[in-house]
Amino acid sequence: MVLLLLVGAGIGGYFLLRTSSSSTTATPAAPSESAIASTTAGSPSDCIRSSSVGTKTNPNSLGARAKVGDYCLSVTGVVKDATAEVLAADRSNARPKNGQFMVVTLAATYTGKTQGDTYLDVFLKLQGGDGHEYDDTDCDANAPNALIDADKLPPGQSLSASVCLDVPAAAVPGGVIQLDGYQSDDKVFWQLG
Repeated sequence: MVLLLLVGAGIGGYFLLRTSSSSTTATPAAPSESAIASTTAGSPSDCIRSSSVGTKTNPNSLGARAKVGDYCLSVTGVVKDATAEVLAADRSNARPKNGQFMVVTLAATYTGKTQGDTYLDVFLKLQGGDGHEYDDTDCDANAPNALIDADKLPPGQSLSASVCLDVPAAAVPGGVIQLDGYQSDDKVFWQLG
């Protein structure tokens, strides 16, 4: 068996990979208790995946819950122009390069069997009304209650956190939020509100 330590540049996390000739498994560090909350926003049984709602052309409304990989996810809020809020949250934040900061708040319940790292497992993007895609790697600022700072989740536990996007104003009208998973083919869409 070989142990490899992987450090994610700019990700703020690490994990060990155990490899053998037959399998590879991730072993994350134990979660801290600070950002873990009880599951109160509904149960995993009310988390559905519909073929007609949650699509790019028929996105979920804010607050709707949908299954994405090992998570039950919901976009609970969108601040379309959060530039002032993000700049005030951390004096070291630079101004947006693309035009404005957008802050998306999501709720996540981990439904897997081991432990979930929502920041690494779930990808949030804006499918812009301008025909371009924007994700959190475009944002060089620290948003309040950032997902990157969230603790890992044991099964059945939830969190609420925000993701910063740096987008041009022209991308907002007609745009939709897309959530998809690292090891999942699920792609679910939400309205901007």
